[in-house]
Amino acid sequence: MQSLDYYKIQPLPAIKDHIKAVGINDLKCCARSGTMLAFISDIPVPFIYNTNTEICRDFKLENVPSSPLSAIDISRDCKYVITGHENGSISIWSIMDFKIVKNFSTGFNKKIVCLHYGWTPNEIFLGDESGRVSKIQIRQLMGYFAISETFLIQGDEELTNIITMKQGYPFNAVFISWKTSYMIYNGDTLAVTAKSSKYEDEISIDHYFDEEKIVLTVSTQSQFTLLCFTGPKKFTQICSHKLNSGTIVISEFLASGLFVCITDGGELTIVSFDGKIAQQIPANDLYQSSVSSSYIQPYDDKMILVQRFGCLLVDFLDWRGKIKTLVNSLNFAEAFRLLIEIDAGLAKDLVGLPKNPTECRRQLRDITSFVVLQFLKHYLLNGTDEEIDDAVASAVANVASLKMTSILEQAADLFTAVGKGMDFYIGTLRSTVKQVSSLLTPAFIEQFLKLAQSSEMIDFAEEELLTPKLDPAYTVEIFKVALKYNLIKFQKRLFTEYFDDFVSPCELYHKNNRLIDYCREVFLDENQNLYNKAAKRSVSLWLLYPGNDGSFGRLQTLFNSSLEDSPKYISSILSVCPIPVSEEKELGYAPVIDTFLRVLEKYNFEIAKPMLSSIIPYYERDKTLIPTTAALKHVIKYISVSSENENSTEFLLSKILDRFPTLIPLNSLQELCQSRGFVNIALDKFMQSKNYSVIVGSFVNSSDKKVTVFDFINAHLEDHDELRTSIIENISGLLVVDAQQTCRVIYKYFKEDLEYFIKTLERQTLFVFLRGLDDVVGDIAFDKDLNIKYLDMLCEYSPQEAVHFLKNRLEIDAEKEFSIDLEKSLKIAKKWGRIDCEIRLQIHNSSYNEAVELIGSEIESSLLDLLEIPVFDGCKSIDELSDSSVVNRQMQAVTIAVSLLSELSKEENNIQRWQKVFKSFQFPLYLASKMKESDKKAVTLTLIFSYFCLQSLSIIGSEITFKILSLFFSALPRHIYHSALSYIFQSLNYQTKLNEVVEEILIDDCLKLIEKSDNKRMGGLFSGEPVCAICHEPLLKAYSPFKVFPCGHCLHENTKCGYHEYCTVCSGSGNNNLQEDVVSTDVNSGRNINRMMRMFNMKIKPQYSDYVECEYSSSSLMFAHVQELDGERATYAKPDVTSIGTLFQLNIPK
Repeated sequence: MQSLDYYKIQPLPAIKDHIKAVGINDLKCCARSGTMLAFISDIPVPFIYNTNTEICRDFKLENVPSSPLSAIDISRDCKYVITGHENGSISIWSIMDFKIVKNFSTGFNKKIVCLHYGWTPNEIFLGDESGRVSKIQIRQLMGYFAISETFLIQGDEELTNIITMKQGYPFNAVFISWKTSYMIYNGDTLAVTAKSSKYEDEISIDHYFDEEKIVLTVSTQSQFTLLCFTGPKKFTQICSHKLNSGTIVISEFLASGLFVCITDGGELTIVSFDGKIAQQIPANDLYQSSVSSSYIQPYDDKMILVQRFGCLLVDFLDWRGKIKTLVNSLNFAEAFRLLIEIDAGLAKDLVGLPKNPTECRRQLRDITSFVVLQFLKHYLLNGTDEEIDDAVASAVANVASLKMTSILEQAADLFTAVGKGMDFYIGTLRSTVKQVSSLLTPAFIEQFLKLAQSSEMIDFAEEELLTPKLDPAYTVEIFKVALKYNLIKFQKRLFTEYFDDFVSPCELYHKNNRLIDYCREVFLDENQNLYNKAAKRSVSLWLLYPGNDGSFGRLQTLFNSSLEDSPKYISSILSVCPIPVSEEKELGYAPVIDTFLRVLEKYNFEIAKPMLSSIIPYYERDKTLIPTTAALKHVIKYISVSSENENSTEFLLSKILDRFPTLIPLNSLQELCQSRGFVNIALDKFMQSKNYSVIVGSFVNSSDKKVTVFDFINAHLEDHDELRTSIIENISGLLVVDAQQTCRVIYKYFKEDLEYFIKTLERQTLFVFLRGLDDVVGDIAFDKDLNIKYLDMLCEYSPQEAVHFLKNRLEIDAEKEFSIDLEKSLKIAKKWGRIDCEIRLQIHNSSYNEAVELIGSEIESSLLDLLEIPVFDGCKSIDELSDSSVVNRQMQAVTIAVSLLSELSKEENNIQRWQKVFKSFQFPLYLASKMKESDKKAVTLTLIFSYFCLQSLSIIGSEITFKILSLFFSALPRHIYHSALSYIFQSLNYQTKLNEVVEEILIDDCLKLIEKSDNKRMGGLFSGEPVCAICHEPLLKAYSPFKVFPCGHCLHENTKCGYHEYCTVCSGSGNNNLQEDVVSTDVNSGRNINRMMRMFNMKIKPQYSDYVECEYSSSSLMFAHVQELDGERATYAKPDVTSIGTLFQLNIPK
């Protein structure tokens, strides 16, 4: 094909041979009807060409008219040919006899140029070269012909075309075109229905019939217009396109409704009858052929170019050829797209589409089969396994869209022949996951399973069948196939998804010893949205149904299959209770729980315990449940050992005791109440006997009632001895609940037992007791020995509190007799390595220098120990020091040193003490300088030193600090000394910026507070341009009189807002004694407006100014009673610097 295969040009050999044989020198034009083509030439008779047989035949030369032939047409029934002659006459020729029937003279005396049959075979419309058009009616009687002529119009230009309608068209009309205009006639009445105006260029017309409309094209030299006619007078313009590639030389409609336009620039434009350009391609050869042609005849979706010595057939690429071209170029995606568009009726720009839907569907099925098979063959030969799967999915999706599933049978045979049948079936199944497909027929699935069974892949095939969406119409037959191949999962899917049957799968899985799989899916799989509450109830009822022997074998089978998941099954089943059994009956908690307990009797306690955890809470939820003897032994043991569900277990135990009072011995019940914290049972059983030890023990071990134990103690103080016994027995638990409250009770009501507790309590419990006692009564209850004992415990269990305790006791010593032994305290401090306590004792003894030396040596030794650590992550900034556990000892020593030196800041020789501490850093820093600059230990030690320097700045000042640095540390290696200074100044810079930010935040907060206060003081009201409190229109722009009231409201005085003697907005609650009228003017000058604004400001200033004292001034308003106003407050616009007048503030209370 030429020009990208969009068309091909080929001669018609039969016509060429006939012309040569007859001796024709000039082939003029032709006409077509069906498969018949009639030609006229320079010989006196026409000839016929049959497109089916490709045979030409001349008419006989008997009685032929002498005038040359000039126009021709064939009747619709292909019985007659009518010709026009140059002398104005017409002739009728019989195709059956191939001879002339009759020659008629007409009212024409010039050359006939157009000749066409009309609505009926007896009507002929013809026109001559002068532009005259007439209608001739032919009558035939007893083998004789007669004509009658009706004149239509005499045109003033050369006639170019006459288009007539035939029977079957929606209406009868005649289109006549001259060189630059056209007219439309009613074919029945011969009345003019439309007439065009004169065109500047020559025009040509053509038409196309589609269903209930006729599309007419009017082409000029550079553009064409498509008109849609639904009646002789009803037409609309579809489109109008202007071509920029040259002058139009050919414009014809094809049978499929496509409009073909060829320009002298060699471009072929194909337009669909809805006005959209389908193709624009180069066609130089077609243009050259058309230029040398005397006549062009559309022939279906082809064109016949009539030339002097033969005919050329222009065969345009039809839709099937286009799809095959796409397939040959491996553009399968575009081919499938075209097929889908054709099936949906959206492809209106394709050549050769049949108008008959049945025929179109048949041809579409054939070409679709070709495309699918070629598509799959290509990937079978050239694609990978993954590409083959994708190809199958794509083909199946397209075939499903076209609803041509039978094509897949051929595709399946194709894959099976090369040993990849499973790939085809799996790809087909996976392509139907998201939507219901009619592809999955019972035959298709059975063939798939048959192939899978032969390949020993039946389990894999079953998994693939669990996801595609099935057509409900096929599910019964598909179930028979699944039953035949014993596909358990697939049968379950059909039962649950399509038959709404959740019990049959239970029987199916139970029969195949796979009950656990189905129950896990129903009760435990959270991703399964299929199993709703009704489904779970159905399965639960089946599980709870007893056997013939009264046992619950189904439930026990489920538990035995997965003991670890059994509690989850129990919870899931109980969550859907009550379970309806019939319309009147339902299965509640009681029978279901009793069933579970009967099953649990057969297990030991360790197995039954987690299952009981799921059952016990329901006794508290449903208080009507009554305990039974089922698994009672397990239940009692669970209550005694379980630490879960305290409230539920206590409630259940109380109900058990109510029903079986003597079940648990009294001693065992006491231990049970105390160990599990069953306060309610203890109060119920032991309150009357005043066994407070059990009750207090129950309070102490209760999770939610332990805090109320002291309320109970305070409420029963009259029973002193019983309470004393209970406190002694439960002292450890009471201290854990609240040590201070416990010590407060003991010291206040049982002071005589303090010594007993101190002697009998264990060391760690005694420490908690002494700390609580110290918090409650302080040093009153402590003697020297007890202080030493408590200090020793503090150093062991809470080292940070030891120095504060010691300081407190030493301060007390200064006021009275020594309450703590100093020598023993020092020994304890050294024993536990509490350097802070040692320093505190040195300060107490006024041994300041010794304290400084002590902390200096501690700093030096701790820093040296830091350098000895083999592996150390280090710190990168001063802020990280406080969070690092590795340098905890070093930072603690530095902190103690700073605290000590700041405390001695008022003493003499304080600077020398600072120098001593500074010197304790020298040797460690010297050793650090021997390490690499990037060594983490050296960097960390430098950071600790920088931290100490920063602390000294705020105590001894920057001048002394930097003097000490330059005096004692400037000799250190450069990188150590400079690093320390760098860290110091970085921290100072950070603190400075932080202070600036904090200052800005504080200033901003203060300004906001001031603004809030100011708004509250003024009632949040301010004004730019005053507005009326009723209509909210600006006062000075409305040009109406208005009043300003002392309450601050401004009101117009007109018919819209009313006339007011007092302020109606606040109902006169303000001071309305002083009323002032401000009358506007009708003169719209700026001077008057400014004068009114100044008048307004002067009127309101004495009442609301902050600078003038008056009866209702702002100062009095701030402290006056806030009045509630009934009406809406006056509305004031926001300040605007461009508004008229002076802005002012109104001090009006809310």
